[in-house]
Amino acid sequence: MKIFKTIIFTISMLPIVSLAQMNIRVEDAYSREMPPTASNIAVYLTIKNVGSHGVSLESVISEAAESAMIHRSAMENGMMSMEHLPELYIAPRENVRLEPSGLHIMLVGLKQSLRAGEIIRMNLSFSNGVVLRVDVPIVKN
Repeated sequence: MKIFKTIIFTISMLPIVSLAQMNIRVEDAYSREMPPTASNIAVYLTIKNVGSHGVSLESVISEAAESAMIHRSAMENGMMSMEHLPELYIAPRENVRLEPSGLHIMLVGLKQSLRAGEIIRMNLSFSNGVVLRVDVPIVKN
C-alpha cells in the first residue's frame, strides 16, 4: 500500500514540475574555444523566467569540469576582477544574460581540452526544484 501511495503522489506531482520547467528557458548558450592548455572556460547564455514568481539559479554541474561556479566580472579601479556568486536571481518575467565581461558560468578544472564543434553538457539547478540540462556548443574565438 505504501508503494502505491508513493506512485500516486509521484504521478500527481508531474504536472507541477512540468509547469515549473515551462517557466524557465535557457537560450543562446555557447562557450569560446580556448587554447589546449586552458584549465578553465567561461559559458555564456540567457536565462528567461516567463513565470510569475522569481527563481534563483543555485548550482551548475558539468561532467566536463571538476566544478562550476556563477561569476560576475567587473572593472574596478582599472582592473578586471571576478566575483563568485552563490546564486543568481531571475525576477518574474525577466531575462538575465550571461555574457563576456559580465555574468558567466565558469567551468574550473577542465577534464580535457575542448575544441570548436564540441558540446559541453551542464545541469542548471533552480530554487523551484527544476533542473535543466543545457548543451553548450564550443565556438571558434
